[in-house]
Amino acid sequence: MNADQSELKIPLSELDPETTSLTYPDSFIALSRDDKPYFNQVFLLSEMSELVERFGVPDNNHVVPYERYWETDFELYIEVQLWDIPPGFKA
Repeated sequence: MNADQSELKIPLSELDPETTSLTYPDSFIALSRDDKPYFNQVFLLSEMSELVERFGVPDNNHVVPYERYWETDFELYIEVQLWDIPPGFKA
């Protein structure tokens, strides 16, 4: 599934807080449920430290096949949404 995806690493310090948002965890899960206090919310980059302090960093210590994500909480990462091209990035 999605075999042609790639990875891009950008240090958080290089992101513009005015054009960066977060969901905890994956946006599909976070915005489709409401049974945890961080669901149904979009956070600002400036809120990341407080978010991690309060709820911790999502743990990916087990393999969850993407095709079966609905069988678990699927809280493996914090998703970052970029609403503009990061400085120095060449599209």
